[in-house]
Amino acid sequence: MIQYNGVISADAVKLLMEQFTTTIQPQRNMMYRYYLNTNPVPNEKNMENPTRDAEAYYITKTAVNYFIGNPVIYETIESQQAELDTILDLYHKQNKSSLDNLLATDTSIYGVGYELVYKDEASETKSAKLDPKQTFVVYDYKIVPEPVFGFYYQTKGSYKEVTVYDNENRYIFKEVKKGKTTSYTMTEMEQHFFKELPIIEAKNNSEQYGDFQRVVSLIDALNMVESNSIEDIQKHINSLLKLIGYTLGDTPEEQLENAMLVKKAGVIEIPDGGDAGFISNTLTQADVQVLKDNLMRKIHMYSFVPNLTDDSFANNVSGVAMKYKLLGLDNLMLEKSRFFDVNLKKRLELYDSMIINGETLGGGLDLTEVKITYTRNLPNNDVETATMVATLSPTGTVSKETLSGQLSFVDDPEAEVEQASKETVGNTDFINDTVIVE
Repeated sequence: MIQYNGVISADAVKLLMEQFTTTIQPQRNMMYRYYLNTNPVPNEKNMENPTRDAEAYYITKTAVNYFIGNPVIYETIESQQAELDTILDLYHKQNKSSLDNLLATDTSIYGVGYELVYKDEASETKSAKLDPKQTFVVYDYKIVPEPVFGFYYQTKGSYKEVTVYDNENRYIFKEVKKGKTTSYTMTEMEQHFFKELPIIEAKNNSEQYGDFQRVVSLIDALNMVESNSIEDIQKHINSLLKLIGYTLGDTPEEQLENAMLVKKAGVIEIPDGGDAGFISNTLTQADVQVLKDNLMRKIHMYSFVPNLTDDSFANNVSGVAMKYKLLGLDNLMLEKSRFFDVNLKKRLELYDSMIINGETLGGGLDLTEVKITYTRNLPNNDVETATMVATLSPTGTVSKETLSGQLSFVDDPEAEVEQASKETVGNTDFINDTVIVE
């Protein structure tokens, strides 16, 4: 257990860094290799040309862009809208939608992502994404664990420089190596102006699992099957020529020369009573394809990310049918959004506290009154939606703003309804009018 009396010690830094680099970091490095499609293929040492399917990359990109491909929308009550708008203006300057996409990508790969909120040289609040392969957060042992330290390190030449945050200070530690002994020494300490840890740990789910982590063994199996299939084809191409009752020569040199001539010409003359053929394994490509298809199906079933290129996926493109096809992915998005909400609200809280400390605003933002909305990045069937709008509009059961908001090409439903109302005034018979040009 780490003893902490307000200032973190060099011994604590050494212990925590050793635990991270020997237990957590190797796992995250492996997940990153799968994402980059540079992961090892089982038994690849015995293969001439091992191949890899980019399933991990596909799963992450599909899940992330469906989840947060469109910018997040923030709404709150009227009394604190001005305060929220001030924060959102800072978000807009920094293109926070891109940062959100990067963080969601990290959570998809590693199960966690990290954001640092800091104050730049101009005293403006900003955010930066930290590399999960070099970042971790330490929690206490309470019933509901709370973050105590945030670690981030960089390799500078022959040593590591570790930046540590607690609720009040930022520390810089330098790695010192003497023979086989490693220690750390503090080189800098300063207040970071926040009243809580400025490193935010975004989680993908309660287990902190990446989106493809549960199907890694299936990806390995698929890569091995495809690699072996290619090996079999290569062996079939390079099959040995079998001669019965005939020889290519009397000496090894003559046999080699005649073999090269046969290979170049592509034909061989066989005397009466002789025969020729190839020694090769019998290819069973149909069986191999069945196995590959089964592995692909299980990979997408257990990751909850459908194979959008599958011919059977788009056979029925009606709205209801498509929702059933995407049910697993939508359930995955619900879990993602619940955990990502924590990250986004913690960011709001940190930004708001910095603005208040800078005396820009006079009060605190009530996060319980902030609504965060994610818009799924899915092709829209506006013809089907327009039919629904036309059906409900005369009934008066749904407001015009709500109906207008269902159309993908309407960005501001309230403004659209107002504009449509202005255009309608004095032109109620426009559709029935006949314009005559003389």
